[in-house]
Parts: sequence; C-alpha cells; structure tokens
Amino acid sequence: DSYLKPFGIPYDAVMMYDEQQADSFTARNSNMSGDFSFITPLNISSRPYPILGVTLVGPASLSPFPLKERGYTFLEATPLYVGEMHAQNITFRNDCVLGRKCRNQTVLIGGLIESPGFGGGALKGGNKGYIPGNSSTLNLTISKLFTLREAVGYVVPLCC
Repeated sequence: DSYLKPFGIPYDAVMMYDEQQADSFTARNSNMSGDFSFITPLNISSRPYPILGVTLVGPASLSPFPLKERGYTFLEATPLYVGEMHAQNITFRNDCVLGRKCRNQTVLIGGLIESPGFGGGALKGGNKGYIPGNSSTLNLTISKLFTLREAVGYVVPLCC
C-alpha cells in the first residue's frame, strides 16, 4: 500500500502493456474466473518503461534459507513479461537448523513469461515438444494472476 496507494494504483491489478494485450490475454484465458483488473502504463511513448526487480530466493520446500550462501537470482517484472533473458542452473540450499537435514536443489531458471502467468504451473502432458531455452509456447494452469502486489514486494513461493 505504501508504494501504490498514494498514486491511486490498486495493488491487486495485473500489469499489461496496453489494452490490446489485456484483451488478447483475456481471450486466450477465457477459463479465468474471479475479480481482477488490468493496469497499463500511462503515456508509454513519453515516459520511462517500467521494469521492476524481483529477487528469487529458492523453492518453498527448502525454506528457511541460510544467511550465507543463498542462491539469489534477479528477475525483471514488466507489463510485457517476467523472467530473465538467459537460462542458468542455480543451486539453492536450505538452512540446516534445529536438526533439519541439509539439502540442495538445483533449478533451471530462465526465459520470459507473460506477466499475469508468472507463478503458474505447467499443464501435465500439455507441453510436449517444449524445450527449455528455445522459443516455445508453454501452456500453464493459472490459479492466481501475478499482480502488482507480488511485483513490488510480496512473497511468491517457487514450486519444485
């Protein structure tokens, strides 16, 4: 609320580049239900393009994470996409406290996804032919849209 409310921006709005993208997304995801609204940048041709930084700290299954040796990576969140341009393997570690078994998990991170779909899970059997690192279409199940609330500092658990 501190960052968005003073400007009249609803924190649960979904970022889109323009109305055409919002209409296209809605048409391609006609099964989406619920109350959500889209927000687009004002006068995009005469203002800086919004790029928000998102830090990915690891799979929820490894939480809590150690204070040292954290496997951070930085994602860009924009009205067009969320992600990072280049694929990389990142090894995340859990914090071995209170008798917890020490575990590592390596995850392939990379690529871009249309902003509202960030955090969606891949459809089982629906992505035959998808090759990470190549330009492909990936079908997702989206139970919740990625909103400005998540982009500006809300915790989104990483699956896997």
